Amino acid sequence: MASQDDNAAGMLQTLIDSFKSHVNERITSPFAGAFVIAWVLVNWKALLVLALSTRGIEDRLDYLSAHYFGQVDALWKPLGLALLGVIAYYLLATLFLALFECYGWLKRVVEQKFDQVRWVEPTTYIKLKASHARRVSDLTDLAADNQARYDKLLAELDAARGNQQKVSADLEESHEALSQSRADLGQSREKLAALNTRCDGLWRVVTKGRRKVEGAVERIDADHEALVDASMRLLTAMGYSPDNFTSENAIRYHASLALGPGTPPVLLDKGLVMKVATDVLVTARSQQRELGKSLAAWASHIAVDGREMEPDDTQIVAPTRFAPESHA
Repeated sequence: MASQDDNAAGMLQTLIDSFKSHVNERITSPFAGAFVIAWVLVNWKALLVLALSTRGIEDRLDYLSAHYFGQVDALWKPLGLALLGVIAYYLLATLFLALFECYGWLKRVVEQKFDQVRWVEPTTYIKLKASHARRVSDLTDLAADNQARYDKLLAELDAARGNQQKVSADLEESHEALSQSRADLGQSREKLAALNTRCDGLWRVVTKGRRKVEGAVERIDADHEALVDASMRLLTAMGYSPDNFTSENAIRYHASLALGPGTPPVLLDKGLVMKVATDVLVTARSQQRELGKSLAAWASHIAVDGREMEPDDTQIVAPTRFAPESHA
């Protein structure tokens, strides 16, 4: 049963396809198309009434049967217009075909006339053809050379544009570097001015410190001379010759002799005084050396830190002053 149903469905589909193809052939034929167009042109009022009227369908059909759909309007007028249209179509097609044929005939006649006028000898034609071929070859080579030159110039132009962009970038970087260098130069000038000002201040500080050191050295020398004079007077009073104690070592030596065993009390007292005076002299020399060291340390401290500072009383140690005449 299933196979019979499939066969029946296949036969029905074949009939439907055949009917569709037949209808398409009739509709697409020139006469059928002309008849349809003519029928619509003749009965367009009836179509509007049928499509757009507000009456019922039965009233519209009765109205159309009474006024429009007669044999003349429904068949004969569209058929006649279709025949006239088909005849006119073929007449126009024949007319256009005749015109094209006439145009072709006239073209051939004109070309023959021109061929007769332009006729040349075969040798001349061959020469002209060869010359034309050479000319075409030369122009082709020239065009190729010009194209190659154009491509080369275009490549050079692209390279020049690239170099221009690079030069522009380098120029901008140079401007930025120049601006930075100018700013750095201004800062360097300011720092140099500050350093010059600081150097001037340091020079004044060093000069002041040098003066203080020179004053301290002068005081130490004066105390040393006073101590030597006191020692000489003391040893002279003890009975020693001044030619034998011209140095500190001689002073220490004579002081030790004065403090030896069996020394009289008077000389013993004088020896003690001499020993004290000698110790004071050694202390003064030691203070002088410490003063030089403190001055050198202070100068190096200024050089390392770069700070402006003046030596105070703790940096420069003044020697202990005494009155040698009192010991005498």
